[in-house]
Amino acid sequence: MFSSDCADTSMRRIVHLSDLHFGKIDERNIAPLLLRIKHIHPELVVISGDLTQRGTKREFQKARDFIISLALPVLAVPGNHDVPYYDVWNRLCSPYGRFTQFITPITSDRYTDEEIVIVGLNSVRQLSFWGGRIAERELARVEDIIKDVPTDGIRIVFMHHPLALPSAKEWHSDPFHNVVSGSERAMQRLANAHVDIFLTGHLHVFSIANTTEHYKIENYAGLIVQAGTALSSRLRGETSSFNVITTEKQLITVENYRRNVEIDDFTLVSAMTFDKGEQGWKSA
Repeated sequence: MFSSDCADTSMRRIVHLSDLHFGKIDERNIAPLLLRIKHIHPELVVISGDLTQRGTKREFQKARDFIISLALPVLAVPGNHDVPYYDVWNRLCSPYGRFTQFITPITSDRYTDEEIVIVGLNSVRQLSFWGGRIAERELARVEDIIKDVPTDGIRIVFMHHPLALPSAKEWHSDPFHNVVSGSERAMQRLANAHVDIFLTGHLHVFSIANTTEHYKIENYAGLIVQAGTALSSRLRGETSSFNVITTEKQLITVENYRRNVEIDDFTLVSAMTFDKGEQGWKSA
């Protein structure tokens, strides 16, 4: 578990990456991504799954090398692609063995300090090549971690599979794109635990939604922030991108950076700020 001594300021800056897919990446994106993250000066990096394409040792080695090159505290959870695809024995008997071997020693699934708590939730179903679920054991573990956070602290939960789909009709008509199984039950309980932000991936597109748009929970409004892919060559109608989440007391800003090939950089293309009222988070 990572922790910090950041007692001099209430602001926290978090880079949110997802769906790196080492094994099928655009190599030209690595150097400008690393340089842009360095210029942003985040406290830590969150990676919400799919570090690899097929869960092979070679792909995990490349993902590990990338994480080390960040030279920052990194939080990570696996995605469905991080379970071995073609190695049937390992998929059944040791689905997270390679993630544990290569990624767990240099990352954590949680971060805490006096202002914020960030907890990863494993939403992978080892027998599913695509879909995910929120298991009772994982949900209870996350609840236990965040239960003692001060009421004015920011609570962030990150996972691979989405809790909401983008508004475009094609997402809702595609049978391979669904919100994570168990989302209704999990959202009710995590709302009771006062989670402020959910960071997700899987879809390779950026979006921001309020929980009130998808879940009807009285006196609760959290934020669901979906990250695109910064490195994968498997783009879904959107430029390579990543997010920066900045928290400061009762304010949250979500910035989206996208690849600009003309200047060989990731540049800021949008920023939205939210503040917290009695009913929860809303646009400032």
